[in-house]
Amino acid sequence: MRYLHFVPFIAIVMAAYNLVVFATVGFGGAAGIDQLTHTLSREICAIPRVSHQSWVLSVGDLFVILGIATLMQQIAKATHVNSADLVNQGVSFAVFVVALVEFLLLPGFATSTFFILLLMALIDIVGGFLISVAAARREVEISRG
Repeated sequence: MRYLHFVPFIAIVMAAYNLVVFATVGFGGAAGIDQLTHTLSREICAIPRVSHQSWVLSVGDLFVILGIATLMQQIAKATHVNSADLVNQGVSFAVFVVALVEFLLLPGFATSTFFILLLMALIDIVGGFLISVAAARREVEISRG
């Protein structure tokens, strides 16, 4: 449980997306792309609205919602400055690099859902770095008196 602090939660969302891709497309070519598109657009639930048109939540939408939630958690975690958070930043960078390589090279990852997750990983790195620097600067100013 202690090591969970080192894992950026966006990595868990990315790992779940990887499971979906490799379960539908596999390691082969683009033969399963239609199946992946169908899986990502599969309806999870439909919520009726006053306008008599239902709001539909799909699997791809759920990935984006989970990504936003984990991004918010990562940004909040960046306000603390210690060695564990620096390791977390490094792991976040590694997650981004792996996701970028997947997006550029593997056929199942060229989707809008994964691109949005990739942007969230980038925001996690840049935002976490900027917030950590600001928090560290504030701590230095407070310690100087």
